[in-house]
Amino acid sequence: MAVCNLTGNKKITQQRYATLQGATAFINYLYAHPFLAQLNRLSPANVTATLDYLKYEYNQSRKVG
Repeated sequence: MAVCNLTGNKKITQQRYATLQGATAFINYLYAHPFLAQLNRLSPANVTATLDYLKYEYNQSRKVG
């Protein structure tokens, strides 16, 4: 199931075609984000909240239309 969450592929029958391309793209986005240096100074709860927001921001930037 972890593979489904990382790849966005929810169909179990298609897991053999799953890649980590989406997860890799998000990690690259995080590395390029100017806020990355600030994450080391935050508490674990705040890191989680910040990553949740950055996930939302990333997904919004990828929407077409």
